[in-house]
Amino acid sequence: MANDGDYVLAADIPTLIAEKFEPIPEYTERTLENIEKGIPIDAMNYRARQLSNADVELLTSVFKDCSLDFNNILGCTESEYKLFQIAFDSSENKPDWDIFPTFTNHLSEALNRQWNLCAEHSIQLERAAKNGEIKILSKQRIPLTTLEPGAIISREHAEKYLKELGLSLPDAPSQNGETVGNDDEGSQDDTEPNERGYTVWLRKTWVKENCTTGAPFFNALKKYKGKEDSLVIDWWNFSTKGLGVKLKTNTGEIELSRVQIQKIVSKFRREEKERKNLSSDN
Repeated sequence: MANDGDYVLAADIPTLIAEKFEPIPEYTERTLENIEKGIPIDAMNYRARQLSNADVELLTSVFKDCSLDFNNILGCTESEYKLFQIAFDSSENKPDWDIFPTFTNHLSEALNRQWNLCAEHSIQLERAAKNGEIKILSKQRIPLTTLEPGAIISREHAEKYLKELGLSLPDAPSQNGETVGNDDEGSQDDTEPNERGYTVWLRKTWVKENCTTGAPFFNALKKYKGKEDSLVIDWWNFSTKGLGVKLKTNTGEIELSRVQIQKIVSKFRREEKERKNLSSDN
């Protein structure tokens, strides 16, 4: 969290709250939400339809022959589902239609929940400023009622606001620039406290790519695929999953869509702009 000891960036407060109450999982595999049958229209197209009772009986029989329980298929992971797809495709009783799975992307849902909560608390923070409960200031110390870029809030007011939510600010830097308090809460290389390993790598790579905007940065990630010291495992711009990238994490792998990469870069750009505004004020 960017600060100058007595003040912190106002926009960091909603972010801190959202990251606390809607944490992003390091890696969560997609799970099966629904399964339908695909009726062929022509050689290239299918029409999705809900499974009938007869369809369910057929699939139950097909999967039972392979020691798979169709009754427990919903909620299985994407890798577990592959066993069902293989069994279906290789079955002697395979019908003249296909099965169409729909998966839940838990990471995407978690990101959306966090962003939505951050937006809600941004509104609440502005409302508190309008009601005179806290003071939001511009870098020139002009009172504000909106979270403009570079807007700041005193640590005293921020602590008071967060205390009502059962939270507190990270420790302030000491005069020598080092963080006072638990070393685990500090950060190096201008990264955010508690920032995940893959996000740290994305931030450093973004700086290396001259802080480009989201879409060009996503395209630039392609050249890092499989490179030494790179976290990019795979990169694609056309598939059934849409545009995305797969990164190595501390505990496994994570898939991010291009939209998610763009949102992460937008956060980097906003934080960088706010840091520069705060630095120029000092």
